[in-house]
Amino acid sequence: MNLREQVSTDLSNYLNGFSDPKKAVRLASINIGIHQKTLKRLVEQDNTPTYLTLYKIYREIFKITNDSLLLQMVPKVVKTELISENPKDIVSHIQFNVEVEDEINSDPVFMDIYFLSNAGVLTREYIQFKFGEYGLSIVSKMIKNNILELNDKGVFVQGTNQANLSPATIKRSGLYMINKYLSPEDCEERGKNFCGVFVEGLTEEGFNEWLKVDYEAYYKKVEISKKHKDNKGIKAFTFMATDSM
Repeated sequence: MNLREQVSTDLSNYLNGFSDPKKAVRLASINIGIHQKTLKRLVEQDNTPTYLTLYKIYREIFKITNDSLLLQMVPKVVKTELISENPKDIVSHIQFNVEVEDEINSDPVFMDIYFLSNAGVLTREYIQFKFGEYGLSIVSKMIKNNILELNDKGVFVQGTNQANLSPATIKRSGLYMINKYLSPEDCEERGKNFCGVFVEGLTEEGFNEWLKVDYEAYYKKVEISKKHKDNKGIKAFTFMATDSM
């Protein structure tokens, strides 16, 4: 089966497990965390789910929150999609856990430190300067839960427990980063940063082309980051969004 067929089959089997068929879609959408219309379209094979939606679906089907373990349980076509679409490298020692995402959503300081740990040199002095003693207490918590590790150079780096961020968390994190770190004054000169907003009425074809451009640009940025990664270089972030109004 292809991806759409596999997801449709697995969702249909999941829905058949509800005692009341009339309530199955509503309850399933709540349990999985996706809209009822999305669920129906996936069952009817009208749409292809994103890798983040796949995680949501199969976490619920297999009743598991460890995404790394989940990868060993899902059907082959689903596993291939999860690995190929995830911007993070899937390596054996990394565990992707929903609990880490819960912490990101509950505390902006935790969120900030989590992302900073992947962006460059992160020391105790830097944390104390930016976040004070509270930041150090968060770091201690993150180390205890293997979200951060202290390497032999005294630098905090991401540990074995990491997160696959849901669209809602991506939005929250992106807006947080923009509000805190985007410098409007730097937009006055080329080469310092970039921001832009453009609103237009589009045909469905034009809108889909917009989405395709964003999708391709995002993954191109991921590949560039892997090629030019420099923990002592510029701490940088990018946030992309296109939607209908």
